[in-house]
Amino acid sequence: MKKAIKIILLITSVLVLLLGSLAVLGYYTFLHTTPLNTQELAELEVDWTPVTKGNWSPWVIADDGSTQWNPGKSINDWLASVPEEDKAWAELVDIRYGHPSYYANEDLSNQPMYPSRWAKSIELLDTEEAAEIFDSLLDVFNRPVMGAGCYNEENPIEIAAAQKYGEQWAVDLVMDAPDAEIEMFRVLLPSLGLQRNISMFTLAQSFRQLELQEPDVFIEGCSAVMNSAELANEVPTLIGELVKIAIREQTIQTIDQAIDRRVDSFTDEQLSALDQLLADPDLFAVRWQGEAMMFEDTIRRIADTDGSMNPWVLRGKAQQVGSYTLGPATDLPVTKLSASAQRLIYIHREVLQRDLGDVNDPDFGSGMSFYQDQRSKLGRFEQITLDILLPALGKAKDVSMRGQRYANAVRLAIAVQRHQLRHGTLPDSIGTLDADLLAGMDAMDPYSEEMLSYQRTDDGCRILPSHPEDEPGVILWPKQYEPIVEDDEPEYYDWELEGMTEEQKEEVLNSP
Repeated sequence: MKKAIKIILLITSVLVLLLGSLAVLGYYTFLHTTPLNTQELAELEVDWTPVTKGNWSPWVIADDGSTQWNPGKSINDWLASVPEEDKAWAELVDIRYGHPSYYANEDLSNQPMYPSRWAKSIELLDTEEAAEIFDSLLDVFNRPVMGAGCYNEENPIEIAAAQKYGEQWAVDLVMDAPDAEIEMFRVLLPSLGLQRNISMFTLAQSFRQLELQEPDVFIEGCSAVMNSAELANEVPTLIGELVKIAIREQTIQTIDQAIDRRVDSFTDEQLSALDQLLADPDLFAVRWQGEAMMFEDTIRRIADTDGSMNPWVLRGKAQQVGSYTLGPATDLPVTKLSASAQRLIYIHREVLQRDLGDVNDPDFGSGMSFYQDQRSKLGRFEQITLDILLPALGKAKDVSMRGQRYANAVRLAIAVQRHQLRHGTLPDSIGTLDADLLAGMDAMDPYSEEMLSYQRTDDGCRILPSHPEDEPGVILWPKQYEPIVEDDEPEYYDWELEGMTEEQKEEVLNSP
């Protein structure tokens, strides 16, 4: 009997040890995160001023004098102090609901690259209503602040505009209290889509004014839209940066069309003014600090008030994702958060800096290579989180470089056209351009850091990548457009039909 008890105790002890070992193994496999070392901890502190511009901060001082993390409230408090005449938002939403034909019209987004569709746009643009909207936007798009604010639910200014013009909302308005905890990842960004759509109208009307021999108005319109792109960053997130880039790319595309098809409408001085719109070296820079702040805000809300991220807290927070709010963020200094929260924030910031920051260090590797080196130091939950989020950050770098290359190509094209205006002929090469036309110009290809290529053609010239042999068919300027399809008709470029009689067009369209 005693022998049997001993055997049972021995087996039990072995099982306990085995289960304990499995528990330890499971903890280190799924839950354990290696704490940051002293140097890594020192790198957690970030200067947020590149995105806040000193107007607000993720930290606010509460009524009791304590320091709390609440970037949404800080943004709203700052906006409340800004004069209404400096804000664009109320005017934009009034146009959106008061003039819907000019807000989201597909024809306006095509602009003049497709003449048959452009003809439909002209019907909208050559109206007194369009002229009044355009004049208003020249002022609105030059205002320094968007002014949409941060809300977890509906934006009150937009609802007021909708109700003013008789639109009903499907849900009851739930306003955030003045001290509401507004998550940056959830916050509505209603300004972005609206801003981009109204930019399309403004650029279309600008080009129409060029067709009507008003080049100064064209330049004024492009300048207003280019300046307005910065307003997309008022709530600093990566999507705001990408919308900024999209608006600026659309503006450059409009300038591209102008110097390709209507360059004779400009003087040398006016072409110089267009060049200056594209001269800012940070035109397509992506400021990583805003995305870093949004991520830290999310981590602080997923964590418990003591900064921990244990499975029970995470499970409870995950169940709240579909609800109104995750609740308040922990107000602990970042150096006091749990090892799991700290390493998530640290890796995310390092990836952002390496992929989006202006770092000229050959030993400062790419974001994804850094993450792969760090991945084994994370628990399984943290690995899954970053596996999902980080790939998108690398794509933003390519979007930025692509935009800068396009801007450089169009600037070089403007210089070429100014040379022709001065001398009556196109230059034979970039090296034969007047020196003042190249002074201070970035004519480099960001992908290779070598000079863009210039090519003479039978009917003019083209700007190509630095190594066109590696990118066959890629023409940076003038921009090439995909064929359009009208119902079941064959594909064609609209410009191929220009100058044809109706009978000739019919023959082309009906040809096999």
